[in-house]
Amino acid sequence: MLKRILPLLLLSTVMPADEKQPVSEAGWFHSNQAGRYSAMPEGKTATGRWLDQSEINLNLRSLWIDERFHRSETTATAVGGFMGIMTPRYKGVCLKMNMTTSQRFWGINPSSDTILNTELYDGTSSFTYLSEAQLDVQQGDFSLRAGRMKIETPYADPDDIRMAPNTFEGAALSYTVNDTAVFHAMYLTRWAGFDSTDDSGNQSGFKRFAEYSDGMAVLGAEYGDSDTLGAGFWYYHADRLFDLGYAEASGDWVFSPRWHTEWGIQAAQMGQCDHSGIEGGVVGAMAMVHYDNLYAGAAVNYAMVTEGHFITDGFGGGPYYTSLDEATIGAVSALVPGHDVSVYRVGGGADLAWWIHSADEGLHLEAMYGVFDPKGKAVSLQESDLMFWLSLNEAMRVDAVFADFDIKSSPDPDVQDFQRYWVRVEYTF
Repeated sequence: MLKRILPLLLLSTVMPADEKQPVSEAGWFHSNQAGRYSAMPEGKTATGRWLDQSEINLNLRSLWIDERFHRSETTATAVGGFMGIMTPRYKGVCLKMNMTTSQRFWGINPSSDTILNTELYDGTSSFTYLSEAQLDVQQGDFSLRAGRMKIETPYADPDDIRMAPNTFEGAALSYTVNDTAVFHAMYLTRWAGFDSTDDSGNQSGFKRFAEYSDGMAVLGAEYGDSDTLGAGFWYYHADRLFDLGYAEASGDWVFSPRWHTEWGIQAAQMGQCDHSGIEGGVVGAMAMVHYDNLYAGAAVNYAMVTEGHFITDGFGGGPYYTSLDEATIGAVSALVPGHDVSVYRVGGGADLAWWIHSADEGLHLEAMYGVFDPKGKAVSLQESDLMFWLSLNEAMRVDAVFADFDIKSSPDPDVQDFQRYWVRVEYTF
C-alpha cells in the first residue's frame, strides 16, 4: 500500500462550551496543536508496598479490515490489545511495562493466506511482544524515561491506526520552565509497531531505523503562553537517513461561546545522509471554523523536492496537515521522486453528543477529501474518507473508517485504486 512505501525505502469534533469551559475538540480532522507532545502518565505516589499500589492496565481491542481492489480483495479480523503494569512513584521513580498482542483466529478469518489482509499480523502470523518496558524518573521540572516507550513528536509517534501502535527504544529527557515551555532531548535506537513493518511483514520485532543506522537524536522546544496559542521547534538527526528541522505555530481564536477558529502553520527542511535520497522542504497551513457542534475547514501543503530525491513522513503518521487515512505527502513524494508535490484537503464534521462537555465521549462524524498533485508528472491522486467515532464513556470506544483511494497513471504497479473499510472496537479497564 502507498503508506508503506516510505518505511520500506528507509529499511532497504467540536463540543460547544460555556464561558467557563475551555474549547474542546475531537476527531481526526483537527489540526495538530502545539504542545501535543505530552509526557506519559506520572503514576501515583507510593505510600506502601509497590505491588499492592501498582496499576494494572488492560486494553481489549478487535479490528476488522477489508480492502477491495479492481480484481482482488483482502480481509482480516484480529483480537488482541495490551496488558501492562505501572508502579507508583517512589522518590520520583516508577516502572512501566506493556505486552501487545494481535491474534489470528481461524474461524473469523479467510482460510487462504492469499486473501488475508496482513496489516494486522506479522505476515500471516499472530504476534505477542514486549512493546513497552521503561524506567520513568521525575525530579522537579526534569523528566527522564529510558527503555521501550511511546513518544509523541512530529516525526516519531505512536500512530495507533491498527493493532500495534509504534513504540521506540531509547531515552527521552524533558525539562519544563514555568509551565509555559518544555525542552526535549532524545536518543532513539530502534522501533516496532504497525508503521515499522518491513518487507518480510514483521511489525512486532524491534528494528533499526535503517540498515546499519546508529539511531536518531532529537531536540525539541515547545512554548505556549495560553490555551489558545503555541509554537514548537524540532531538530532530528537520523543516522544514514536525514538531518531535519521542523517548526510550527497553531492556536484558537475564540469569538464567542459558540464560534471559534483554529489555525496552524508549519515548515520543515530536510537533507540526506549517506545518499538516502531524502532531501527537500515542506510548508503548510490550515484553518477551521467551528459553530457549536459543527466544523469545517481546509489545509494545504507544498513539498519542494530536490531533483531525484523525496521527502519523508518520519517514523509514524507525520505532522502534515493534509494527511489522510492512506495518502500522505511523504508517501506520494516517494512514489514520484524529484517532483514537487502540492496537496489540499477539505472537510468537516459534527459532534452529535453536544450535551456532553468532553472530547472523550459522544458520537463524532467526519468527512474529508484530498487531492495530491505531483508537478511535471502525469500522476494524479485523490482520496475521500468517511469517519465515525463513538465513545460511550472513557472505557469503550468504536472507530470506523471508509477510504476511497483513486490514482491515475501510477508509476508503481503495486499502488492502484482501492477501497478500504476498517472498524475497531476497544475497551480499556
